[in-house]
Amino acid sequence: MALEELKEDVWFPEFQRLVDKLLLAMDKVPIKDVFDDLEGEMIFSFEQRKQQYEAMIDTKAAWARMIGFTPMYALIFMYLVIPLIGMSFTQMEVYYEQIQRL
Repeated sequence: MALEELKEDVWFPEFQRLVDKLLLAMDKVPIKDVFDDLEGEMIFSFEQRKQQYEAMIDTKAAWARMIGFTPMYALIFMYLVIPLIGMSFTQMEVYYEQIQRL
């Protein structure tokens, strides 16, 4: 009875076809069994969404770790690598001057 009322109220043709199919299948399969499958699909989609959210959180955490350690890497580079390069250039100049004097 509720399906008949729903069929009359709905204007979307594809939904009307779905209601017709439900009316035809109502004799063969109880509606409770149909919605048990729907509940299983809903639980599956919930678990799938949960896994997607966890993967997204892991990705964001990796980006946050990388951004968080960037100042430390920059500090090490500025205090260790840049002075080392500067000292090597001055040493190379001294060596070239010594080679030219020979």
